[in-house]
Amino acid sequence: MLNNYYTLLRLVHEFRGRLLATKIFHAVTKKKSTIEIYFEDARGGITALVCSCSPRENFLYALYRGAPKPKGANVLPEIVGKTVDSIAVAVSDRKIVLRFSDSSCLVFLLFGSSANIHYVDGDGMVINSFLRPHDHVGKKIELNPSGVPFPTSMDEVRECAGGPEGELARRLSKRIPTFDSTLARETLFRYEAVIEHGESESSDQKSTGKMISLDRLFEILTEIKNELDNPSPRIYMSDGKAVSFALIRLKHLTMTEFREYDSVNECVRDFVLIHERDDTFMDARKDIVGKLARRIETYKRTISKIDSDVYSNRWTRHQAAAEYLMANHNSIRKGTKEVRITIADGDFTVSLDPSLTPIQNAQIFFAKAKQAKTSVEQSVLRKVELSEKIRGDEILLREANEAGDLNNLESLAKRNPTEAGEKNPFRLFEKYGFMIYVGKNAKNNDELTFGFAKPNDVFLHARGASGSHVIIRNSSRDYPQKPVIKYAASIAAHYSKARSSGVVPVAYTMRKFVKKARGIPGAVLLDREEVIFVKPEIPS
Repeated sequence: MLNNYYTLLRLVHEFRGRLLATKIFHAVTKKKSTIEIYFEDARGGITALVCSCSPRENFLYALYRGAPKPKGANVLPEIVGKTVDSIAVAVSDRKIVLRFSDSSCLVFLLFGSSANIHYVDGDGMVINSFLRPHDHVGKKIELNPSGVPFPTSMDEVRECAGGPEGELARRLSKRIPTFDSTLARETLFRYEAVIEHGESESSDQKSTGKMISLDRLFEILTEIKNELDNPSPRIYMSDGKAVSFALIRLKHLTMTEFREYDSVNECVRDFVLIHERDDTFMDARKDIVGKLARRIETYKRTISKIDSDVYSNRWTRHQAAAEYLMANHNSIRKGTKEVRITIADGDFTVSLDPSLTPIQNAQIFFAKAKQAKTSVEQSVLRKVELSEKIRGDEILLREANEAGDLNNLESLAKRNPTEAGEKNPFRLFEKYGFMIYVGKNAKNNDELTFGFAKPNDVFLHARGASGSHVIIRNSSRDYPQKPVIKYAASIAAHYSKARSSGVVPVAYTMRKFVKKARGIPGAVLLDREEVIFVKPEIPS
C-alpha cells in the first residue's frame, strides 16, 4: 500500500504544511531509481522528500529533522530555486502534482514499473525527467485526469463488482483505481466472513452460479472507505521483520504483532528504513554464507582428491614393482615391455622401458616409490590443514546463519576461520586421513558430541572412567578400519582417569547411538557399543 492513492492522499495532507512557500535548493540521487529533493523555508528549516521509482517498490516520504548536507549526483537542475505554490494528488490516481509559483510543475508518477518524476511546464509538456528523459521530453502529461471514484451506490458496486464470487478480488483491484491488491484481499476476507454467518436477503442469483451479495459487499466497501478516510497507519511485523505497511487494520493477515503510528509519513518512512535494513542484512548474509559455502566445497573437493591419491597405493605398487624386478632380474630379459606382479591387493601390470635392464627399471621404480610416499605424507598433512579450515569455516557458516543483525555479520566477516576454530577448541589428531577430535572438559565434551559430531561419526570413551569424549569424523555408514579405531581408542584412554593402567577398555559406537545423560554434564548413555582394549598413549 505504499503507493496506494489513499496513502498518497494522507501524505500530501501532511506535507502541505511543511512544503508550501518553501524553495528547492537541491535534488540528488544516491541510490538507483531514488531521488531526494531538498526544500528550505523562510526560517531556514529543511525538508527532504525521498521518492523511489524502483520497479520493485514505489514510495514517498519526508525527512524533517536537521539540515543534512545533500550528497549524490545532481538531477533535475531546472527545479532548483523553484518556490512551491501548491501540492495535490490527482483525482483517484497515484499521481502527485507539486505546482510552483511560475505555473510549472513537478509530477510524481508512482505507477509501479512505470514510476518516474517529470518536470513539466504549465500545460503539462515534459521539460526533463528523473528517469529516461530522452523517452519523455517533449511529451505531454495530463495533470489532473478524471478517475473512477470509490463506489458510493449500489449501482456503482454492481458495475465494479458484479459477477461470480470467485473473481471478486481481481475485479475490485482492476475496476477501482484506488484499490490495490491488499485492499482487494481485505475486502474479500471481510465479505466472506460476513457471508459465512448467513446469506444476504437481496443476493443477485443467476442460474450460472453463485453471485456476489451486493448489499453485503456495499456495507464492507463503505466500512473500508470510512477507515481509509480516518486511517490508523501501522507496520505488521513477523520475527522482528516488517512484513506489510497498511493504512487500516488488515484482518486477513495472520500475524498479530504490529506497530501503530499517528503519522502516515512516519509509518511509511520507518517501513522503508526497516525494509532497507533487512535487505542490507539479507544481502550481507547471503554474500558471506555463499562465500563460506563455496570455500568449504573447494576444500572438500581438494580433500577428496587427496584421499583418492592416498588410497590409490601408488607408492606401494611402485615399491612392489621395484622389489620384484630386483628379485627376478636374472629371469627377465632386457627388452621386456611389461611384467605382471602379484601383491596382497591383487595382481597388476607395470610397463617397463625395453631399452633398460631389469635392474635399471627397478631403480626407476624405487625412485617413483620414494617420491609417491613423500607425496602421500605431504598430502595427509595438507588434509589435516584443510580439515581444520573446514571446521573453522563451518563454525563461521553456522554463526552467519544464526546472526541476528548486521553488526554480527560484519564482525564475522572480519574474522578468519582459525579464529572461529579457537571458539571450539577440541584437540585434533589424524590417522589414515580420518580426523579425530578430543574434548577437553565436561562442557567441551557436550559441545563436541552433541553440537559438532554428525550421526555417522564414531564416538569413543574410556569405559568405567571419566575422561574426554573422542570423535572420529566418518562419512561412511561402516566403521573405519581397526587401526583407526585402535589409534583413537588409545587417545581416549590416555585422556581419561584410567591412563595409569596398563590396558584400558574403551567403548565405541556411532554418534547416532549416543544419548546425553540427564543432570550430569559430559555423561552419556551408549547403545550398540563395542569394546576394544588398548594401551593408553598419545601419538607422537
